[in-house]
Amino acid sequence: MPSFFDYADIWGNQLVAGAVAGLLCGYLGVWVVLRRVVFVAAALGEVAGFGVVFAFFVAGSLAAGEADHPTHAVHQAPAEEQADAEYPGGGPHGRGGARDGRGPHGRQGTRDGQGPHGPHARRHAPDAPPAPGPAEPAAAAPLSDDDLTALLAEVGVEGAGTAVGTASAADAGAEPAGADAGADAPVAAPSRTAAAVFGAGGVKAYVPTAESAARDNAAGAGGHAAPPVPVWLQPMVVALVFVIVAAALLSWAPNYRRITQESVVGLAYLVAAGMVILVGSRIPQGTHEIRHVLYGDSVSLDAAQLYGLLVAGAVVAAVHGLFFKEFLFVSFDPETARAVGVRTGPMNVLLLVSIGIVIASASRAVGALPVFASLVLPPIAALLCMSSLRGALVLSAVLGAVASVLGYYLAWIWSLPAGATRAVTAAAFIVPALLVRWLRRN
Repeated sequence: MPSFFDYADIWGNQLVAGAVAGLLCGYLGVWVVLRRVVFVAAALGEVAGFGVVFAFFVAGSLAAGEADHPTHAVHQAPAEEQADAEYPGGGPHGRGGARDGRGPHGRQGTRDGQGPHGPHARRHAPDAPPAPGPAEPAAAAPLSDDDLTALLAEVGVEGAGTAVGTASAADAGAEPAGADAGADAPVAAPSRTAAAVFGAGGVKAYVPTAESAARDNAAGAGGHAAPPVPVWLQPMVVALVFVIVAAALLSWAPNYRRITQESVVGLAYLVAAGMVILVGSRIPQGTHEIRHVLYGDSVSLDAAQLYGLLVAGAVVAAVHGLFFKEFLFVSFDPETARAVGVRTGPMNVLLLVSIGIVIASASRAVGALPVFASLVLPPIAALLCMSSLRGALVLSAVLGAVASVLGYYLAWIWSLPAGATRAVTAAAFIVPALLVRWLRRN
């Protein structure tokens, strides 16, 4: 069986996205921990998840609306096909039907061999498709959804076919390769999966079949092709809008003595978490999407989502490069900042918005659970080891990236959920950090 590195075409984007998300969240997490706004980050993560699920829900509703109002031309062809199926050899206007062999326009029916099913059909229908030839060798065929599903099932991903509408080999009743046929049975030949996925040059390029593309486009649209999703309804765009609005609102401190800012943060967290479950239960394949958004259990990643994360990371890096001193002032010495003329209110909002942008884009790519773990756990380990702020920022970013990459690798080889493994791997770095802290104090 090929090793982890032979599957680079599948996990490459996910691994890069995890490293970028860990790097950004590790850096921003130091601000989160030192400013004591950990629960604000948790609330923003839930809001980002709700934005993604809401985008799926609206897109599915629009697609269902298009399917409920088909055009007149769509209904005419099925009616004619149904008539041909009910009256073989004769159409709705023919007199004899199948009994006397007459077709819809005369006596060229099936009895005298001149109709569409007679021995002279090939001569009268030169445009008919040729008879299927021998099956294409597995080495030349592209990697399809069914092959990918079987591959994921072999490496331990349960129910992999539910994401693309296919069934695994076990669901189809096929016996896994190398199954025991008896005590003295010879070693089985290489499995169909290995031959279908790995060619002479490594992993084959993924080319979805026409049936697969039609099935994916029709998902949630009642079997009708769904219209393309507009840019403003892309999950990452909706999540960004939701998070930016939530970050601006959470930076506002209420004037009521009995209602603190922590209460407002708890309200936002609980409402967003509840709406994720309620709205997610109404979208097609809702359970799969919710698990992907909340727990980061995806194996692969679309290139567009990776590019979106890279763009968001570049924007946030530019903002922090321009306003690093202002962020430092308003976070740890707001009185001095106001004395020298720094506008603390807008800077606080900008800092929270920058954190929210990374949370939204990273949650869509790798999941809310590993993102929240990277915002909290690597900064704790870095602050235990380093005494300077700049050293803690650098070390936390490095630990976040390493924990994400190592956690994904361990999840792959041990067949574990990727999001949870990344979170636990990040938590494991706290143990050596405590040891370093103890050695420094003694």
